[in-house]
Amino acid sequence: MSQVDFLTYVGQNEDYIETVGKLLTHAVESENIQPLKEHLTLILAHRATLVTIAAHFERFLSRARKELLVPKSKEVTDKDRSVVLEDATSDHQYWCDIVAGFISTIDRQVSSTQTLLSYEKKALSQLGEGNV
Repeated sequence: MSQVDFLTYVGQNEDYIETVGKLLTHAVESENIQPLKEHLTLILAHRATLVTIAAHFERFLSRARKELLVPKSKEVTDKDRSVVLEDATSDHQYWCDIVAGFISTIDRQVSSTQTLLSYEKKALSQLGEGNV
């Protein structure tokens, strides 16, 4: 896989990733449970696709690290090699970080929503017990 393949893959997925990013930054009204459920369903629908994209980006990063590693020599220190490699693969790492961050954000939003819904269910249950 070449840099061209990587850039092509980024180009094929950039709009989708941007769309998901906007979705994840959208504030959802927490007073009404229905919008929360809808948001939860919507973001979960994107998780599997993001995981697949993340795996592809990780593969591109791994291969780029192998291909772009400067050979050992007397003139180039290990630190030099590391800095050059980090710079050469910074775009790869950027996309890996973005997608991994979105997956993590989805997981946190799901967890938070589940906690909120559980709290709401408990509160409604307690209200129901008080009316019996």
